[in-house]
Amino acid sequence: MKKDGRTRLEKLQRSWTKASGEERRQFLEWIGHRSSGEAPATAADPIASGRYLTPRTISRVRIALAQRSMTLADLSTELGLRPGDLSLARAFARNASLRLRLIEALQQWLEDHATDGI
Repeated sequence: MKKDGRTRLEKLQRSWTKASGEERRQFLEWIGHRSSGEAPATAADPIASGRYLTPRTISRVRIALAQRSMTLADLSTELGLRPGDLSLARAFARNASLRLRLIEALQQWLEDHATDGI
């Protein structure tokens, strides 16, 4: 229990009711429920353009992480990166390039853990 007595879910629900319509739309876009009519991602969709992750991939990974209650640090560990390696975090935050080996590992992880249609 949190010190103010509310759970994280209760806090999220309260924030949702206070959010404007635009803020709600932005949040739904962020978690992958695109209102633009964009086609669902498939396994054949590339996750990167060269050594850079696509925005769609970043969204898919964030959704999968949220569903599994994981952080980027947890994912980095699962992918075999050393503790303290920030390459994945940089790719998400600043669109930094990744090693091809890491892109391949991330693609396999997405195939194993991401929800279909994201």
